[in-house]
Formats: sequence, C-alpha cells, structure tokens
Amino acid sequence: MIRTFFILLLCLPFCLHLTAQEESEGEREYIYDLQFGMLAGGEIENETFYYRPGLMAQGAILTPISPWVDLGVGVGLQSFENETILPFFLDVEAQLKEGPRSNHIRLNIGSSLGWSSFYRDLPAYEYEGGFYFSTYHQMAFPLSKRTALLVALGYIHQRGEIEFDSGLDEELEEGFALDFLTIRTGIRF
Repeated sequence: MIRTFFILLLCLPFCLHLTAQEESEGEREYIYDLQFGMLAGGEIENETFYYRPGLMAQGAILTPISPWVDLGVGVGLQSFENETILPFFLDVEAQLKEGPRSNHIRLNIGSSLGWSSFYRDLPAYEYEGGFYFSTYHQMAFPLSKRTALLVALGYIHQRGEIEFDSGLDEELEEGFALDFLTIRTGIRF
C-alpha cells in the first residue's frame, strides 16, 4: 500500500499540471515542487537520543501571492526502519534574492498521520502522527524558462503519540518528538 501511495504522490504534480488553467505569458498561476531527500536525526526521550535515519519525498503546489511570496499546500512521505509518517502541510515560500539562482526560505506547518510496523501486531497499541513543522533554505538553479533544479538544507520537527490499553479499562498516551536535519534535491516546474 505504501508503494502504491508513493507512486501516486509522484504522479500528482504531473496530473495537476495537465489540468491547470492556461497561464498568461510571463505569469505563473501555479508552481509545482517535487523533492526527495535524506533525514538525519531521531527521537529524544527522557534525555536519551535514539538515532533514526530515513528517506523523504514531498510534493507541493504553490501560487504566487506577491512577487516575493508563494503560498500553497503539500503532502510528504517520510520512511524510517519501523515508522512511516505522512505529513499534510501549508507551504509558505519567501524569495530572498531575485535572479537566475534564487534563494528561498520555506516554512511547512501542518499535521501528519503515522504508522509503525513495531506496533502493527500489538492490538492494544496505536501509533499516531501529530503536529508537523519544517523550515529550510532552498536554492533554485534554472534548467529552462519554467523549470529549476532545487537543492535544500533544513530542519523537521514532528510530534506524535502512542496510545495503548493498560488492561484496566484505561487508555494511556505517550507522546514523542522526532527532530531531523534534511538534505534534499528536487525539481520545480
């Protein structure tokens, strides 16, 4: 199922691009970003750090709201050894420098769903996502008039919780926080 979703996620920007309204010359109505990257970080719990490297993919659709700011929505996929996180977020991008090689600051705020193979076979446990926050510095290198190669460095903070049945007709919750540094590359069209 995850593999099917990942393929659909990759196809989404292309499908939306085909159905978008015609753009006037020199003016972009929608901007599509597709990014892939590596996550280095982990979980901090009771002053103990658990290293959890992973891979990520995300897509976003943005629309310019001013010459320097774009606003949009996005969805991502973060895959770790035992966990999978699916964030949905609001995406704000601010252009810092105009020119062929432009610098951008991006901010993603949203929520996520989560799954864990570790808790899958334990009926009394439920792994859930939660608050999602990401910020990163991105550079765009033009490939053509409407296409650019993206390279970015950033930070992701992800909160979630694990609910479990104590066996005494009481449900307990334990929160967790994941923090990652990211390096990613992608394409904008």
